[in-house]
Amino acid sequence: MAITAEFSGTTVDTAGLRRLIELRLREAGLRVVPSVTPGMSWFHVHVSAAQLENRTASVDIRAIVMQPVVVVRTAKHDYAATWQSYRGSLYNSPEVQGQQIREITTGLLDEFVNDWLSVNPRR
Repeated sequence: MAITAEFSGTTVDTAGLRRLIELRLREAGLRVVPSVTPGMSWFHVHVSAAQLENRTASVDIRAIVMQPVVVVRTAKHDYAATWQSYRGSLYNSPEVQGQQIREITTGLLDEFVNDWLSVNPRR
């Protein structure tokens, strides 16, 4: 799992966000490893939050599952996004709060877990 973050005018506990994501994935029965290992799939979350000129703030969160693939035509091994989702919001506040980012991220995680469990039912 990987988290990338870009912040302007806001503070977010990225370690806490990582713990939240890892816990949700483990609860769904997915194995979480400390770093991306060649040949393994990974769940990537990108968070971007910024304070805008007109005293509003924006947040953009993308969640992507990358998996190893083989290009049939060339037999090349590579990675491709096999699932992705996005949420963006504007807030009438000069700062985006960490709670708002956690809520949006939780919604994306729930969406992914529901989709994953629909094709990988628990035994």
